[in-house]
Amino acid sequence: MQTLEAGSPSVAIRFQYNGIERTTELPLNLDMIGRLAWEAEFRNMSTAELISELIMGMVKKDLFPEVLGKP
Repeated sequence: MQTLEAGSPSVAIRFQYNGIERTTELPLNLDMIGRLAWEAEFRNMSTAELISELIMGMVKKDLFPEVLGKP
């Protein structure tokens, strides 16, 4: 598990379904966050929009097991 220093950026996703809310932190290091920000800028999007599109693509293609490293 990665330890974050005080003031380090972090990315979390908040899900809400049928009145139940859950927040999940994404295990992204500073380099990954920087790459996402660069890619979003290149596509003329916000980082949040890019992450949203990535997640929707994973859902549509059922890639969660592969992305999470589980069979």
